[in-house]
Amino acid sequence: MPKRKCILIGNSSTNLDHEVGHLIDEYDFVVRFNSYVTTGFEKHVGTKQTVWAPNLGLVKHAPTCRKYLEMPNKYIWYVGNSYVTEEKLVRLKRTMKKQFTVESINFDVTTLANSLHYPEMEFIDGKVRFGKDRKYGTTGIRGVFKALNWFGEITIHGFTFYDEIDNGKHSHGHYYEEKHVPPHMHQAFNRHPIAEHDPQAEKVVIGKLIRDGYIKELVPYLTKGE
Repeated sequence: MPKRKCILIGNSSTNLDHEVGHLIDEYDFVVRFNSYVTTGFEKHVGTKQTVWAPNLGLVKHAPTCRKYLEMPNKYIWYVGNSYVTEEKLVRLKRTMKKQFTVESINFDVTTLANSLHYPEMEFIDGKVRFGKDRKYGTTGIRGVFKALNWFGEITIHGFTFYDEIDNGKHSHGHYYEEKHVPPHMHQAFNRHPIAEHDPQAEKVVIGKLIRDGYIKELVPYLTKGE
């Protein structure tokens, strides 16, 4: 069987700097995160949708789950380890009469995370933590480790929010506006990531994963100029 190609599309505002949608749609698996949007942004982020990776606030919101599962997504990698969440999604599957696979984004990533021995991260209580304060990983970095477990090698695009949130290029670091996000998530959408995450530690880890051959960038960013 030919090796399946996987790309993860982050939600950084730099997506709008590149018209690579046609390249993204050539991948076998396209992983998208949280309140991603394709309509109106097709030339930048493509249209193909295979895996939806929502954060905890989104996966608990039934209308949002239905919205993204009415799209062509075949898999959900949800943040958390909740049987209650999975039971709700299975009931939604019956209601929608649609087949899709539900799995925790944290499931079965321990071996790789622990084998890397990067000082910027550690696997604690079933979750990858980052930085000296061992903060929770963003949905994006969790998706990276999940995808690496599935595919071995992956491509990423739109994982540049680490710098955008600090240089003022975009207030929240996303390529889409607040209106695309469910109202109950507006506060979280506009909150600075440093409140819950360690963006710079995650940036270092992504750079090391690129250096060590686990990840490629669709458009060079961390590897620009090398």
